Amino acid sequence: MAPRKRNSENKGLPARWDHYHGAYYYRVPDHLRDRWDGKTRFRLGATLPEAYAVWAERIQGSREARTVGDLLDRYAAEVMPTKAPKTQASNAPAIRCLKAVFGHLPLEVLKPKHVYQFFDKRGAQVAAKREIEVLSHAYTKAIEWGSLRPIPSRAR
Repeated sequence: MAPRKRNSENKGLPARWDHYHGAYYYRVPDHLRDRWDGKTRFRLGATLPEAYAVWAERIQGSREARTVGDLLDRYAAEVMPTKAPKTQASNAPAIRCLKAVFGHLPLEVLKPKHVYQFFDKRGAQVAAKREIEVLSHAYTKAIEWGSLRPIPSRAR
């Protein structure tokens, strides 16, 4: 049986998140209910930055990012709430686009040539530059968080 299709207002949100009655909620899996106050649906907040802040506090970096999508979810939860509201508003669509294109890839598989191909195929050059900027910062954070090892520099 195929999974149920997401509502359009929930597109771009992390897995198991819903926008419901003016607030953001997390649908808690059965095996994790004890970590979420025994609730099946946990209210994260009325605004997206508030929801990401509560989410980051709850998960406390416990989930190791393995795919680009996981990394972007963690970036959105931990880094975006610290940015200015206008920056948050411009980063959200960039993250949605990046997750659609690269979300399924393991972190180590994404190479500069893939990013250049993305840039070439993306029609809006300014938007593509912003998206690559977000991706670059997310990868910097992945190294900081220990999800990815830095590439050793060559001795000259």
